Amino acid sequence: RMAFQYTVMSKRKLTKLVDSKSVDAWSDPRMPTVQGLFRRGLTVEALYKFILSQSTSRSAAFLTWEKLWVTNKQIIDPIAPRFTTVNADNIVKLTFSNGPAQVETKENLKHKKNPSIGKKTTYYTSSIFLEQDDASQCFENEEVTLMDWGNAIIKKIVKNDQGKVTEMHGELNPKGNVKNTEKKLHWLPCIDSNIKTNLVFYDHILTKAVLEKDDDFEKFVAHDTKKVVAALSDPNIKELKVGDIIQFERRGYYIVDKIENGEYTFVNIPDGSK
Repeated sequence: RMAFQYTVMSKRKLTKLVDSKSVDAWSDPRMPTVQGLFRRGLTVEALYKFILSQSTSRSAAFLTWEKLWVTNKQIIDPIAPRFTTVNADNIVKLTFSNGPAQVETKENLKHKKNPSIGKKTTYYTSSIFLEQDDASQCFENEEVTLMDWGNAIIKKIVKNDQGKVTEMHGELNPKGNVKNTEKKLHWLPCIDSNIKTNLVFYDHILTKAVLEKDDDFEKFVAHDTKKVVAALSDPNIKELKVGDIIQFERRGYYIVDKIENGEYTFVNIPDGSK
């Protein structure tokens, strides 16, 4: 029997988690159930490979989740198409003085190392969206690289009284060398077809790795283990369906969990790095 750290495998205890609303359902991605793990992005191939890698033993062992998710990453990384998303909170518009007068498009690979996955449409506009975290680390007159576009020089940064960046101005520098820039920024075009997105992150059910025999497990049930981040994603995700696994550039791996009223909800897939 396999048991994992930071969770319980007892059906009675798992039932308590569901009944107490500590999780949403038996299929909750925090649950160590097959449905829960698949909703969190685990593949059948990874589960099969992981089980075969475990040696037989008469003693019970508490396995770490990291090895399982590392195995999963090895399987999904070569085939997961890449897309772009930015946090919607305090999003920043960067306007170029020499940007394209009209929206321009270009077909780029969904996965630079696996052309067989196909191509996606990248939209180039005179204004783009950056995340607040990226914008706040930029400096005036700094040259940066915009992923899948090229270099740009930041000419002006406007901040509010709280120190948040509210807008930026710059100019494209097509002759710039991407190897000479420190910052590589992901971005979205300022177009109406960008898609509202929810990024969901889950943590462990328990605060203690391995419960002792006499521990009252309910005292170690973790709270606030679900975090939802509002984001904006590029129009190419419209081709996705529930269950599809992707990578958001510089963010990690995600699985489409729900599509409602044109809004997409993605669950973050652990990669074993933490």
